[in-house]
Amino acid sequence: MRLELAPSCAMTNDSTYGDVKRYVIDSTGLAYYLDKDVEFSSHVGRRMAALGIADCNAYLNLLHDVSAGEAEHDALTECLTIGETFFFRHQEVFDMIRDQVLPELIERNRQHKRLRIWSAGCANGAEPYTLSILLRRDFGEQLAGWDVTILGTDINRDSLAQCQRGEFGNWAFRSASHDLQRSCFTQSDQIWTIKDEYRRGVLFQYHNLVQHQFPSLIDGLSAFDLILCRNVMIYFNPAIVPRLVAQLYNCLVDSGWLAVGPTETSVSLFRAFQAINSAGAVLYRKGPQAALTPGWSPLSTTVPVVDSPVAGKAAPRDAAAMLARCATEIAASKRYARAPQRDRPSQRPAYSLPATLADVRAKLNCGDSEAAAEGCRMLLAAERLNPLVHFYHALVSEQQGHQAETEAALRRSIYLDRNCVLAHYHFGLVLQRKGDRQAAERSLQNVLALLHGRDESDVFPDADGLTIGALRQLTKMHLEILNRT
Repeated sequence: MRLELAPSCAMTNDSTYGDVKRYVIDSTGLAYYLDKDVEFSSHVGRRMAALGIADCNAYLNLLHDVSAGEAEHDALTECLTIGETFFFRHQEVFDMIRDQVLPELIERNRQHKRLRIWSAGCANGAEPYTLSILLRRDFGEQLAGWDVTILGTDINRDSLAQCQRGEFGNWAFRSASHDLQRSCFTQSDQIWTIKDEYRRGVLFQYHNLVQHQFPSLIDGLSAFDLILCRNVMIYFNPAIVPRLVAQLYNCLVDSGWLAVGPTETSVSLFRAFQAINSAGAVLYRKGPQAALTPGWSPLSTTVPVVDSPVAGKAAPRDAAAMLARCATEIAASKRYARAPQRDRPSQRPAYSLPATLADVRAKLNCGDSEAAAEGCRMLLAAERLNPLVHFYHALVSEQQGHQAETEAALRRSIYLDRNCVLAHYHFGLVLQRKGDRQAAERSLQNVLALLHGRDESDVFPDADGLTIGALRQLTKMHLEILNRT
């Protein structure tokens, strides 16, 4: 028998409705729904109907349930964040990217021939694929032989599965020319699938801007030349937004560009950037300043933007200084040791992080992969059996676009330490982006097995503040996307 739910207006009269709404908004940051009870209750009502739940109190109990609550929370969040976008949305922004941003980035990166772009909150994938089309049609000759990466992230797993398939209906082309639609896509009935040449270099992965850390070397979220985060922050609690802006700032290389939605511009929010206006569009460029310090913690809604430089000892100014200190420190003492297995049977072997890996991380975060690579080479010469060095060598190689070397370094890290959770996780992401679904699933299942029984609040000392609980959640999300694709 089908459950009949009361209309949404009746649901809002349920004595527990307000508790459901507060819990969901507090746990997701989606303040967009604070004054939108019709929309919010409609989404909740559909989930309750699907589960056969008749009242808000029972649904709230499910959300709080230790075993089943996480899955339902994710399912409801997906309903609340269904994004609808289309190709070349806000044409004036893409005109500015084509006429001003990309020529500047190509000239600046000509020596290294690398370009990294992030579409945060990519919805159905129209935005990252728009960028790929723009790059290949307008700059194909200039970018021949370049390593170009366009990363799309979103919280909605159904949307990410569609992104991976590259399938779109006619409505997604309402701002695109018929010629573009015909030349860049193949048609089957009412479905248009993007051609392989425009898929190359376009990657997708799960990421929650509110709950998960960034910049993150582990997830490849750092050192971008251009970030598009358009019409995303309007959904969040205003107290969270300054923190997100600071994090986006820190994800850009010096003079990198940020594009936000037309209603998200703000003099106070983006005061650390240089605002550039052009024919109806406003983009923000990062100046060569010290990184902002947003003081990240999940759902910390009271952290203001801090404009002061990061406190502490400054990193070496050049690779030579870093390498000299690296050699001195490595010669002075042995940098790692295995923990006795009888003391920590369920933990991976404990390796002390060589001090100079902090420099490698700093160089990677600011996009100086050449200096980071030199640091890794020095460390490898002295500590070839340290799995963490090989892991960071993989991160450096990935940022440089050396995919074969990335995979080889991750395999060496895992060979040296079968319990190296971060290497298994990152290898899973690499294989997922490569399209090797079965191997990616095996790697991610290894992560869950290694995390079993670990304290959710434990923090990896070498992973941007990543906790066991956050890594477990991310791994489950990636596995589910693989299953839906």
